[in-house]
Amino acid sequence: MPAAPEPPRPKLVAAIYAEEADERGNLRLRKVTTSRWLSVRQIADTLHLSVQAVYNRIEFGDLPAHRIGNAIRISSDDFEEYLRRTSTEEDLI
Repeated sequence: MPAAPEPPRPKLVAAIYAEEADERGNLRLRKVTTSRWLSVRQIADTLHLSVQAVYNRIEFGDLPAHRIGNAIRISSDDFEEYLRRTSTEEDLI
């Protein structure tokens, strides 16, 4: 009997809020951004690199990362910015 398929994994999503004052001076929270969190393995697979190469980029400060519990995660926004900074016109051909 074939094994049952795994249920889909939930996406890790983080929202960043900023305080802002309205016209009366009352503070309220405003959503600034929502990011999906990617694992080091996902980044490595996407870039066709080894996991160690991704850890090296994190260690050298090229790729911002955050520790969430025992896991290291990269926000999708930071990853997209990294791709913009490091891509060249040759990559786009």
